[in-house]
Amino acid sequence: MAGITSALLLLVLSTIVWQQTVRGGCVPEYAFYPPSYSNNALHDTFLDIQQSLNVLIEQQEAFNDTSFALEVSSSKETLFKFYHTMLRATKDSPTETINGSTMFRIESNTKLFTALGILKQEALGHLDLDDSILRYVQDLEADKTSFDWERITIRSLLAHMTGLPDTLADDDLLLLLANPTEYGLPPVSDKTLSTLPPCGVFSNYTEPCTEQDLLQSLPQYGPVLPPQVEPSYSNIGYDLLGLVISNVTGMNYRDYISSSILQPLGLNNTSFTPPAQSAAKLPYPSAWSQETGLGGLYSSSSDMILFLRYCLLNHDNITPSLDWFSPKAYSAGQHSFLGYTWEIFRTSSILPDSERVVTFVTKGGGGTEYYSYSIILPAYDLVVFTAAAGELPALNDVFAAVRDKLVLGAERVAQQDLKTTYAGTYSALGCRNSSSLCSQNPPGLNSSITLAQSSSRSLSISAWISNSTDALQALLSVSSSQSGQTGNVYFQFTPMFRAISGPSSDGSNRTGEIWRFINVIDDTEVPTNATNVWDDYCASNLDPLRYGGVSVNEVVFWRDTETGLIEEIQIPAFQVAMGREKA
Repeated sequence: MAGITSALLLLVLSTIVWQQTVRGGCVPEYAFYPPSYSNNALHDTFLDIQQSLNVLIEQQEAFNDTSFALEVSSSKETLFKFYHTMLRATKDSPTETINGSTMFRIESNTKLFTALGILKQEALGHLDLDDSILRYVQDLEADKTSFDWERITIRSLLAHMTGLPDTLADDDLLLLLANPTEYGLPPVSDKTLSTLPPCGVFSNYTEPCTEQDLLQSLPQYGPVLPPQVEPSYSNIGYDLLGLVISNVTGMNYRDYISSSILQPLGLNNTSFTPPAQSAAKLPYPSAWSQETGLGGLYSSSSDMILFLRYCLLNHDNITPSLDWFSPKAYSAGQHSFLGYTWEIFRTSSILPDSERVVTFVTKGGGGTEYYSYSIILPAYDLVVFTAAAGELPALNDVFAAVRDKLVLGAERVAQQDLKTTYAGTYSALGCRNSSSLCSQNPPGLNSSITLAQSSSRSLSISAWISNSTDALQALLSVSSSQSGQTGNVYFQFTPMFRAISGPSSDGSNRTGEIWRFINVIDDTEVPTNATNVWDDYCASNLDPLRYGGVSVNEVVFWRDTETGLIEEIQIPAFQVAMGREKA
């Protein structure tokens, strides 16, 4: 029988399924498919960003000695470029004009390439993420007392969960301070000096640290904490991953990264070899050209954009073992997480009219005079890369000028698409005889649904009649009483990233997008009870109840093959298809 005719059945359904009501702060992050940026959709946003950057450069002295490159791209094409050349050139930095091919030292963004190399080897079956590193770096067997190598796995190395020290021969105050004793530090004996590795900062960066330096010096440092307890950033961990790659592939680490990642992706301006001064922005000569996994690459903004596009498009299919963008451990604070080298930040403070969370998948890199940021916004199909040669505060200000404006601009594009493509009234009469789906409706069926778009609720149900029954009010009233919460309850849509195909009215093939609607409490106007910390608790269940084996909250949006607009809505559990009514 088409439709659900019984209001009593609706009441029964709602007493069960809608106990899953979530508060405003628990709204699913994906309220839409990642938007398309055709027809210069972000023109005003980029104009605003450009003006802000110009003001920064004009007002801040740091930009006289700092060069940077910034690019923004979707997964398909570069959308925005901004380059600044330091005003006071030096003999070590003679490049006349910065552009997309200018090579910068990307420092710890090299770890992204190391991690990808590991995941590719895992996908090929050449290693297991949960194996101990001892299986792949057997030289560590010589020292089993300083570190618990058996419990240090490839996965924990990727996520900085090993408890290993940060660096081998860097950031040591012994050489970074002119007179350490002025800071209350005791003198260092000649005996201690003789045990320090003869590389990195201890050689004034004239000698890069080798594999032998790493293996010989590690025991004297000892662990920061036991493995798998909590994250602690470790450059040494990525040095070891570089050794894993070399031992597993039988290739030099640098050669493997070049042949398996740089060359296939066409990253022609990315190299472990220091580039010629004419192609690079190098404020100071650097000895950091070692072939380990922590920070040895030079790259350009245009190359890094290509690489980040690859990451955005493939993060969930590099290996079946994990999604590369998923977090592995909590970082400091309530919004920060560590992934498999990615540094993940989630916040609900950017969107002014919504409590929906925005996720930044990032990687920062920094060294003496070189800084870089990689930023991916999966929900908005955007990637950002910026690199600087000069002063770190300058790059932080550049990042601040871009991030919120970019998110808000992309959000406006996405919301406009919801309004144009999806919002409207659909009814059983509106699609009579227009498709095979509608032909299954019984004659005279009184069913309709109105979808509204707003910046606070994205795409939601504002009216719903199912076979002459006010389905929306029946569900909303019981939802409020069953949840025991105050505030306005509404049903918001979230895409399932699944699609089906079916015939249109003219016999051609069309695409049906599968979405779910969930009920959310709009508590933005309700005073916060500071003692009720559990208001922030969120549980995700997008499939809370079925009816006759069919998900109650599943909806299929069918697109018109010519206009691209949604022409028909199908609600399988209610056995009804409804067509868009003309405005």
